[in-house]
Amino acid sequence: DTGESVSVSPKTFTVLPKSRVPVKIKFKAKVEREISFNVLLNVLHKVQPLKMNVKAEGYKMDSQLFLEDSGEEISHSRVNDVNFGEVEVNDKVIRSFSVLNAGKYVLEYMWTLSPAGWSEPVVEVEPKEGTIEPCDSAKCVVSWNPRQVGSLSAGLVLKVKNGPKYKMELSGDAVKPSVKFSFKRYNFGYTFVARNDAPVKEATLVITNNDSKTVSVDCVYENEPHLKVVCGELAGGGLEPGKSCNVRLQFCPLECVKYCETVRFLLNRLTSVDIAVGGHGCEMKVEVSGTKNNVVNFGALRTGQVCKRRVHLSNHSLAPVTFNLSSMFSDAAPALNEPGVISMWPEKDITLAAKTGCQDIELKFHPKERIAQFLEEVLMEVDGFPPSPLFALTGCCQATEVTLDADTVPFGAVILKCSSSRKLVMTNSGDIGASFQWNAAKFAPDFSIEPTEGYISPGMQIVFTVTFHPQTINQEIVYEGLTCYVEHFRPLKLALTGMCVGNAPVREVLHFSTTVRHADKKTISIANRSFANWNLKPVIDGEFWSGVDSFAVEAGHTRNYELTYRPLQMTVGDNKKHSGSLFFPMPDGSGLLYQLLGSADHPKPAGQVIREVPCKTHFTEILPVTNWLQVAQRFKVLVDMTKPDKLDNSVTLKGLDYIDVPAMATVDYKLNFFSYREGNFSAKVVFMNEATREYLFFTVTMKSVAGGVLETLDLSCAVRSSCKHTLTITNPLPTLVNVTVTSNVPELLVPSAASLPPESQGGITLEYAPLKEGECTARVQVACSELGVFLYEARLKAVAAGSERPLYFTATLGASHAVQARVTNLYKLKTDFTCTIVGDDNHDFSVEKTVSAAAAAEVVFDVTYEPCRVGEHRAMLEAASPTAGLFRIPLLATCAPPKPQGPYLIKAGSSTNILFKNVFNQPINFTVTCDHKCFSVKNPTDNIRAKKSHNISVTYDGNPDGSKNPKMGKLTILCPKQFSNGENISWVYFLKGITP
Repeated sequence: DTGESVSVSPKTFTVLPKSRVPVKIKFKAKVEREISFNVLLNVLHKVQPLKMNVKAEGYKMDSQLFLEDSGEEISHSRVNDVNFGEVEVNDKVIRSFSVLNAGKYVLEYMWTLSPAGWSEPVVEVEPKEGTIEPCDSAKCVVSWNPRQVGSLSAGLVLKVKNGPKYKMELSGDAVKPSVKFSFKRYNFGYTFVARNDAPVKEATLVITNNDSKTVSVDCVYENEPHLKVVCGELAGGGLEPGKSCNVRLQFCPLECVKYCETVRFLLNRLTSVDIAVGGHGCEMKVEVSGTKNNVVNFGALRTGQVCKRRVHLSNHSLAPVTFNLSSMFSDAAPALNEPGVISMWPEKDITLAAKTGCQDIELKFHPKERIAQFLEEVLMEVDGFPPSPLFALTGCCQATEVTLDADTVPFGAVILKCSSSRKLVMTNSGDIGASFQWNAAKFAPDFSIEPTEGYISPGMQIVFTVTFHPQTINQEIVYEGLTCYVEHFRPLKLALTGMCVGNAPVREVLHFSTTVRHADKKTISIANRSFANWNLKPVIDGEFWSGVDSFAVEAGHTRNYELTYRPLQMTVGDNKKHSGSLFFPMPDGSGLLYQLLGSADHPKPAGQVIREVPCKTHFTEILPVTNWLQVAQRFKVLVDMTKPDKLDNSVTLKGLDYIDVPAMATVDYKLNFFSYREGNFSAKVVFMNEATREYLFFTVTMKSVAGGVLETLDLSCAVRSSCKHTLTITNPLPTLVNVTVTSNVPELLVPSAASLPPESQGGITLEYAPLKEGECTARVQVACSELGVFLYEARLKAVAAGSERPLYFTATLGASHAVQARVTNLYKLKTDFTCTIVGDDNHDFSVEKTVSAAAAAEVVFDVTYEPCRVGEHRAMLEAASPTAGLFRIPLLATCAPPKPQGPYLIKAGSSTNILFKNVFNQPINFTVTCDHKCFSVKNPTDNIRAKKSHNISVTYDGNPDGSKNPKMGKLTILCPKQFSNGENISWVYFLKGITP
């Protein structure tokens, strides 16, 4: 009545003698209780049945399941709902379950999960199965980690072994933060490649939080040199609801390539948002047309004239360009910077579209004064890029430009009824000559000037003599505003100052001596024995003397006044000296007068140059030539050799014959030196003003040392062929020069001697004839006593020669064919050639291992072809010598099937031997047969070693019919197919039996 059931199987069975049969008893319990029952087995022919007592206990698994997050008990009698709520994509949320074993026995459980609607397992249970001891519990965790937006709907079952099933329905929503990006893809387009600190192209990405909660936004992109992401506004906490932030994308291409980058942002460190950023680097190409060589020529204008020109600009860049035109002219033409002289329109904010953009620029030249010939660049200024030249402007304004070397001439103190003269230089640096005239009346009565009028040509100088002849004693004579009127030019102004003193006795004569353009100083002691301080203003008369203008001497003291003599002209010859005076006007009305005499000797060297220069190398020495005058000077250049006294044509030391140096400026003079041979060469290079005979000079010593390689030659050819190169050497001497030529590599052939014609060029032919493959470097030296050593380097490369003429062979299988091969020893000594045969068919050919060849002779040797299979064969014969090189001769052969041979005569009752060779590369058992019974062989099967010959004995028994008629037969030697590539190869020998 409790519903338990018992079953036994099998119910009927047979037990064999001395054997066993298992019987299965199955008990199914319905209630928890202990039970005992008997099982009876009736045995045939046995009076009493066998009895078996069975005891059992029924029990049930007492389990409970709780959801720990809410404390709710999960029922096994219905489907329970477990809701994960809203979960952000890539986030992970868990629900914890507690499984309780309230029974007396160990509980086993297992979780099963139905599909959740995703392609990957986003719901996981840990652990999936396990056991629980009685009165114990286990914790299980169910996690959901969604990878995409959507809803969760999955079934989860906990199965307790021999117990209940707990069914649950899992639900939840996977969401993403509601954050808006102003764009998901941005293309900067074509952008100019950055140079130095060029500006960047910038785009602003606006990120807006439309969610109801704060969202953290992180940029995980690592900045590259061409793309930087500036996230200053994201540096703080998260992005609050309804708020926005700006992210700057800065693009600065470094190459002319296409750029594709992905900028990734993480929302709450879970959800990634990718922004595709692209761009393309390109070069800026703005070109000018309508000009010759990008130079706009205004020509030569006069003052006030206007010249207009037009240039056409076109943009060939892949990106539009906006730029300004700038014309910052050099200091050489300051008048060009005056407003209105050079004007351009448009000049600012010029924009040219990509590829096809163009613009005409109008240029105007309106000179207002003389402007020398100029060549100035107009620059294109693009924001963030260094200015680059676009085109150039050239032109000039021809006008008169007349100047005086001084606008004030001080004379110092002059004794009454005496006179003093000064030189004043007028220079016309313009392009047009002009007449001039001084207002001579304004110079009277104390001054005069000569000449008072005249004409000055372009580039000409006129020296005026201004004379001071005071008429009355006066401490300060000043004439200002003296005017010289110049045709088509502004008037020139001049001021003259001086002092007239009475006849004061000369206190002392001061003698000065120095080299020209160097200073000599002397001191003069002035004693103040009064009780008042003196402030003296000495008056110096003399062109080359100078001193301070004001000189203080305290009461009761003695002070030294320093006077400097720095002559600019020499006084050598005719005992001529420079003269002058120094006058100290005293406060008491008296004065101290000193007579000045100066001697200026020849100048010292302006510099000393010592250089070491390799032979046959052009060298330029820079000599700085300084003009010590306030006017331009032209110097004649003289090279005075000191060692040796005279140079021959093999040595050159010279430069330009003249050099012009502006006033008070320094110009570099280029002195060129070249020497064919070694030696020391010293000279004095003099720069002399032919008008004044003043000069400066340099001492120059050039040490010509052994030179290096003058030229490197590249010679390449195949072995046993040749290539040539001709060296061209110049002989500057007026006589024939014989040279010797040597080479350190035997394969580079050179003539032992050659001649170079006078004052001309000669050729020396080099021939490279290699015998061996390889590369090396050779030195070629051409030497003579007159011109020294010419050293050349040759990079030699010998490549493998082609194959020689092939050898052709024809033979039948079992036969051989010998052909003569020929190689030539081109080396100058006897040599041995090592012969080898290479290739797949090398075993079919044979040759001597070593053959000897005399110097420059041909050697002949045999190559034997003995094939081991029918068909075509190819191989390569290589004959190599360490000195004569490698010869490669192709071997081409054809092997035909064996041909019948014979007949062989055999007398009745006797035998004969037929020589047969095994042509194969392994021993073979050949089968020997005769087609007639009257012929017989001793061994029908013979094993013959590889490449060995064997005698086959054939016996003739006589004619079977008893007659004496000859009997014909055939002997066949057959090769097994496995040794003949599956072909039937046989050798046939005809036999003829005769009866005497």
